[in-house]
Amino acid sequence: MMRAAAWIVAACCIAAPLAAQSPADRAALSALQDSLKHADEQLLQSLADEWTPDRGKAMTELRRGLIELRRGELSDDRGRFDDALMHLSEAAFSHDDWPWVWYAMATTKAAMTRREFVPKPNAHQPLGMSYYAGFERAMARALKLDSRFQPAIDFLVTALTEEGQREQPDELLAPLRLVAGDSAADPRVLLILARAARTANEPDSALALFRRYQAAGGDPGVAALELARALRAVDRTEQAVAEYWAGLASPTERGRAMYRADFAWIASPRELAQFDSLPNDSLTGWAHRFWTLRDAEALRESGARLPEHLRRWNYVFAHFRVENPERKTQFARVSWPSIGPCLDPGENNFDDFEYNDPARTDDLRSKERLLDQRAILYMRHGEPDVRFRTLATTDSLVILPPDTGSLAAASSDEDAVATGAASSGSDDDLSRQVTQAFQPAPGSVVDCGGITPLEYWIYWFAGRTRIYQFGPNQALGCQAPTTISAEPVESYSVLRSLARYDSRYIKVAHRVLLSQGANIGSAVPLQCAPPLRAIRRDRQQDLAVSIQTDSYTLLFDHLAPAIVQTFAVGRPEQGDSRLLVEFAVAGDSLRPSAAAAGRVAYQLQFRITAVDTVQGIVRRLDTTRTYLTRDTLGAGTTLNGYLELPVPAGHYVVRAAIFQSDRGVSVERPAMAFTPAAGALALSDLVLGRRGSGLVWNSGEGAPVPLNPLDDFPPGSELQLYYELAGLHPGTEYRTTVGLRREEDKDERRGLKLVFSERATAERQHFRRSLDLRQLRPGRYRLVVTVAESGSDRTATRERAVVVSKQ
Repeated sequence: MMRAAAWIVAACCIAAPLAAQSPADRAALSALQDSLKHADEQLLQSLADEWTPDRGKAMTELRRGLIELRRGELSDDRGRFDDALMHLSEAAFSHDDWPWVWYAMATTKAAMTRREFVPKPNAHQPLGMSYYAGFERAMARALKLDSRFQPAIDFLVTALTEEGQREQPDELLAPLRLVAGDSAADPRVLLILARAARTANEPDSALALFRRYQAAGGDPGVAALELARALRAVDRTEQAVAEYWAGLASPTERGRAMYRADFAWIASPRELAQFDSLPNDSLTGWAHRFWTLRDAEALRESGARLPEHLRRWNYVFAHFRVENPERKTQFARVSWPSIGPCLDPGENNFDDFEYNDPARTDDLRSKERLLDQRAILYMRHGEPDVRFRTLATTDSLVILPPDTGSLAAASSDEDAVATGAASSGSDDDLSRQVTQAFQPAPGSVVDCGGITPLEYWIYWFAGRTRIYQFGPNQALGCQAPTTISAEPVESYSVLRSLARYDSRYIKVAHRVLLSQGANIGSAVPLQCAPPLRAIRRDRQQDLAVSIQTDSYTLLFDHLAPAIVQTFAVGRPEQGDSRLLVEFAVAGDSLRPSAAAAGRVAYQLQFRITAVDTVQGIVRRLDTTRTYLTRDTLGAGTTLNGYLELPVPAGHYVVRAAIFQSDRGVSVERPAMAFTPAAGALALSDLVLGRRGSGLVWNSGEGAPVPLNPLDDFPPGSELQLYYELAGLHPGTEYRTTVGLRREEDKDERRGLKLVFSERATAERQHFRRSLDLRQLRPGRYRLVVTVAESGSDRTATRERAVVVSKQ
């Protein structure tokens, strides 16, 4: 609070220079401008010359300039705007000490900016300067002549408020600081200054100014969301979340639009359409479901995803701003060209996809990119699991800190690559090594001169590891890795380091080493090599996945290898449908707790979520269980068990985490709850078991059902099969086919097959079958169960993978 007060008081000490223009002239110009706001062309044509010649040339030219500006706004005729600037330039030659001259010139250039006119140089518009920059310069000149010139203040406040989080020049902020202390000042002045303080990395000052904006009568929705971000930036998370929800309670039109833009960072098109269709009093309930869904999908504690979203927002706007965005407006679209054989441009870049960019606002600077492409990935998926920056060279890999542009270390050692460990040696030696070794890889630098870094972000989400590569690009900036690309660089060191996370990269690395180091030619160009083309295809798919999903992956410092199986069973119409989650965790990865009564205790935490996005159903199970064993579990042993999660009828994706503080595992499994449609024949999941596995399940349907937590079957064992059927007609005969064949074998006539017919005795029944596996060789098989109703075309089928182990 004290910092914010000092920040404003210091600005209030700036002395405002006296303006030379008379109060009468100012009043006349204000009256003219008011009359022009609603004037049409007919009125402009008939506007009488009210001013007598003794008002002078400057006033006459000012009047003509304002009238031509209005004509241009009505007609969008470029010539009218040019005429307005001509008249205003004449006025400036006569009286460059009048704030009205520069204010009128600023508003004219703002209007030309909005219409995207190409700048024409003149005495007050240097060659190469945009009209927006001209607007800033002219407005700053007007306020320098009179720091409390109200027409300029009013126009500036509206313009800068619409620009949201964009960085603003100090010459425009200084006069706003001067008027911020006035009790009658527009609250938006405080909003602009608060955003400027945040951009200047002054979080305490920003928070104090946002509170003043709220207290001064600022838009409550805007104030609440901005306060939520500001409070999260200073780690006052509970207050941040409270402000966030307060702003959604009854938002104004502007507040609602701001919340919508915030949701758009991660919401799907379907979710945004839902938001748009709701009345204000339904937004809070919708938002609670939105964030609850994300908590469940990420296996996080309830309420964890929203604070993480606010943290990401602050990080993105602090670290991924485009430098000098006004110099990059000629780049309407970011491109990363592919040059060479077998290089299909495809979707190599985020701009190749249709996606929503909430940072692109409809303001005077809408053509300027506010954030680079790292922001999109970070907002959707957060901090990467692994992140490092490199200089691509032919024989070494230079490691840079991910958050700075300074050179940290150079090494060809793969361990240093992965950890970012610094090597010994002087800065001069390091610079010499970089200068001698650096050769930009094809496609790694686009129109950017000098030594520029690449950055790699490695994530685990949507079921696998995903590697994203950023490099410099003129469209978004050459001083940082601002632009994502699916095109792998042809650098041995880079590819070798990435092989730690994806083994396919080692083949490409060796091809690069042979072609560059040993100078060995190949009949197939490197760009056409199958491993490189496969990596490129996967990277293109990863780009699509990254902007179609969002994540907050639950990872652990130490992996506890586990096998997790899920089954949907039960009867929804009787309220006992549930998901059976079976697990086996490697014993030597777990830490025992204190032993008791001659037993060793293992305490495990479980977090299981089932999400049906179509119906909006979320079910969670958070529990801690203690298991007792005779001895400490060692290598080759597992801790086995199961849990049940009640769910209503629906189609679910099931996620499960099993952990002990910093060690554990999280998995994702598709599952379909047992949900027969009206009149349909329905088959539950196939529950596979093995006698002697040590684990049985009380299904509630007769004797306990054997399970198979290791999910494989030794040679010569017997497979126990349990399933449920619904939608049966008692007395009707049903033909069941149970087939088991190798996965790679497409011929359904091969493998084991059992066929039998039975008459139904109830509308719903459960069945147990046994399959002798003695004739099967080790390998992966596909178990298919099909039930067909006699006398009709009703059928139901379920499949399940079966693994027969070697021993």
